[in-house]
Amino acid sequence: MNGVGVAHTTSLRSDLMLENVALLVAIPILVGVGIYFIVHPRRISDAWWYGSMHEPVNLYVIPPVCFLFSFAMLARLLESFDREVPVVLTLIVFPPSMFVLILGIFAFLGMPMPRFLMPKWIRERKAQERAGRRPRRPRKNSEKR
Repeated sequence: MNGVGVAHTTSLRSDLMLENVALLVAIPILVGVGIYFIVHPRRISDAWWYGSMHEPVNLYVIPPVCFLFSFAMLARLLESFDREVPVVLTLIVFPPSMFVLILGIFAFLGMPMPRFLMPKWIRERKAQERAGRRPRRPRKNSEKR
């Protein structure tokens, strides 16, 4: 046997190892970014992106996209070891991420989001803005008294 097959196999194996290392590094980073974009907007009291097109992206698009990409990378990593992704993990990650991503697309198009999905400071600020825009009419009952 000539040495060509051995060298090719070795380079293929090292490429797979390098890809696995890259996946092992990228998965926790993406999960961390997703968690950051879930937790951070709820802990702050103001942001430069409030009221712009970046608001739904930061709140509803970036976190599920990070989780979906990390899930796809985990599936690729397990596939390289001839394993399958556990069904429980699939049911935990995929449906909620897709639901929030679809909500994010609707939010980006202008649909109001449910209150439980918005940070408290955004709910309060939107309520103040609505109160400022809403004209107050005098009550009819107070005129008759």
